[in-house]
Amino acid sequence: MSWAEVKADQVINIINGAKAVEKDGIQHPANIFSVWSSDELIKIGYYPYNEIKEQQDSRFYSHGKIEYTISDTHVTGTITAKAKDIKDVKIKYLKQINTRAYDLLHPTDWIIVKNKELGTTVDSKVTTFRAAVRTKCNELEKAITDASTFTEIVAVIDSPGVDENEDMIPSSINDWPVLEE
Repeated sequence: MSWAEVKADQVINIINGAKAVEKDGIQHPANIFSVWSSDELIKIGYYPYNEIKEQQDSRFYSHGKIEYTISDTHVTGTITAKAKDIKDVKIKYLKQINTRAYDLLHPTDWIIVKNKELGTTVDSKVTTFRAAVRTKCNELEKAITDASTFTEIVAVIDSPGVDENEDMIPSSINDWPVLEE
């Protein structure tokens, strides 16, 4: 169990579990938290404590500051979610998009280099695939760059749901071209 040390209607310390404490010049052993009643502990400023974390999508929110509510019988700490900077979120997803495009194009780079150096032919499947990857990359970059809200970003990165066969529809960011064999 956790305890909040309260002094002058302010939470000054959170104690997780039991530990020895000093209060008003008196050293108390750790077992006061299991032997004493809650009422006895509250009289010397130790209230039962629970914490509530506001749940938000961690891709777009981080934990913000904690606010304490002190009642006669307990203390509740509420940690609010704080929106991340949308510019930082966009940068993260733009990097992810470019990395994915690079990873898809990289295996066929040697074919293009060989063509440039030696004048060999390039299979149309390869050029079609590479063009499709670049087009997809440009579309995703534009969608992320143009997004002004997290909802608009979610529309690009999350699946829109399931199809008529109950199969998950891939999200736009995960639906890339495939090189035909």
